[in-house]
Amino acid sequence: MKLVLGSASLPRRDILQQMGYTFSIARSNLDEKAIRDQDPCKLVLKLALAKAEALKDKVDEDSILITSDILMTQQGKVLEKPSSLEEAYQFIKGYSEGFACAFAAVVVTDLKSGRQSSGIEKATAYFQRIPDVVVESLVKRDFVLDCSGAIQIEDPILKPYIIKIDGEIETFMGLPRLLTEKLIKEVKS
Repeated sequence: MKLVLGSASLPRRDILQQMGYTFSIARSNLDEKAIRDQDPCKLVLKLALAKAEALKDKVDEDSILITSDILMTQQGKVLEKPSSLEEAYQFIKGYSEGFACAFAAVVVTDLKSGRQSSGIEKATAYFQRIPDVVVESLVKRDFVLDCSGAIQIEDPILKPYIIKIDGEIETFMGLPRLLTEKLIKEVKS
């Protein structure tokens, strides 16, 4: 049985490779802004499920499809991918001396049998003061407009300002290892 990652995200590819899987890539090109919900857990799961639905007819039916999504929140406000560099600046500046929560949803679908398992993980990162010059450097990163909350938690520029992370760091990358492994086993059994 083939494994397909329904994401073009490099961090998600790296995580799945580090887990020892061989897989191919499929991309849904889903209009994520068309899917809405006030609850970050419900929204992130709706997005991951919609990606699975969008890809199921585009991927070989003898495959296990993994789709996922991530949303960040800060003080209860959902931070998706920023729509501008100014918004990215505001997101990152808001983390200074505070915290951000990541909600990652993973959906694993056995396309042949139709079995599907899903779950959500949450992780929280706590930050010390992030100097304006560092915020400006982070906003200039190539990926800033492509990441929920405008950051990649593993970014070497950001790392020195993280006090601690409660939960799996991979949750911030959109593919928590333990949850993903559990869901793959569920659809295979």
